[in-house]
Order: sequence, then structure tokens, then C-alpha cells
Amino acid sequence: MKEESDRLIKEWGKLYESNPESAPETLFPSLFDFYRDHRDFYTTLYNAGMSSIMMETIIGTIQITPEMQNLEAYMKSFWAYGIYGWMLEWIKRGMQESGKELSALFSLARQN
Repeated sequence: MKEESDRLIKEWGKLYESNPESAPETLFPSLFDFYRDHRDFYTTLYNAGMSSIMMETIIGTIQITPEMQNLEAYMKSFWAYGIYGWMLEWIKRGMQESGKELSALFSLARQN
């Protein structure tokens, strides 16, 4: 399962990087849409109590290393666990929203 999770995130990364419309503001919608497109796999992980695999994949992708300065490691950790938390709650609720809708909800949350 871990190998498939890692393979999928690499597949998303290649798709994202090769898309000429990719920009910082499209990163999260793109990622969540990719997870939604592969809902069967991620829902199976969640239902099997293996959602920590998603967390490990996200942390591995963000590349937090012992050599980093503390602030950089803390910021990357904040984003990694934040993404994981949103992802987990979204999966629990049936992955109802698209990536764009989730991004809009995130923007609303930041305003409050």
C-alpha cells in the first residue's frame, strides 16, 4: 500500500509539473482533485485504518530533513500535517468537494 501511495503522489507531481497552467494557487486544488480521482484507493486506506500511509507519503514528498534549519522544518511540518488533516477530514466526509471548492473553503477559513 505504501508503494502505491508513493507511486501515485509521484504521478501527480509529474502531471502537475508538466501542466503549463500549474501555478502556486493551483497546487492544492490539483492535489485534492488527484486524490478524488483515486478515491477508491484512498478510501480503502482510510477504511482499513491505514491513513498514516497518506501522512508518510505527504511528509516524504515535502522532504523534511534533519539538516534543515528549525524554522524551515517547522514550516514544512505545519503544511504537511495541515494538508493531511484536511485530506483526512475530507475523506471521512465522502470527498464531496472538488479541489477548487476546497481551496475556496480554505480561503474562507483564513479570513475568519
